[in-house]
Amino acid sequence: MASQLPTARPDFALKEVDPDIICIDNHRFRINYDVPQEVTDRLYHLAEQEDLRYEDIPHELKEYESRDPPTEEEMGASIGTFIDIAGREFFMGPDTPQHILSLVDEVLQRSEEIAYEDIPNELKEYEVTSATLKNGSTRAN
Repeated sequence: MASQLPTARPDFALKEVDPDIICIDNHRFRINYDVPQEVTDRLYHLAEQEDLRYEDIPHELKEYESRDPPTEEEMGASIGTFIDIAGREFFMGPDTPQHILSLVDEVLQRSEEIAYEDIPNELKEYEVTSATLKNGSTRAN
């Protein structure tokens, strides 16, 4: 008995998809798609180097660092930690850059009470603006 399923024609085969993120020293950088090929090639070259530190990455390439906080889908799919700082929730996932984790440590080690205004802006990018507060209400953006 012949199968009733249609056969895939070669012109309908899925094409290979290029990655859009590359990780270098725990920092995520955009590549391909909206990034010039020269920049993508340079980032690939840097990623192949052993013991490369973030400080060694040229400033013009750091402009392509992904600073987007994780989406709700990423937070749900990955193992991570929610941290309460000054009554706000921040998400630290496995891809959180080391310099952000260091900022969290610095802020949490302060002996005085922390106000939201005292939190570095770079860390505020990891705030979960739709987090539920302790009193049960939801914070709006």
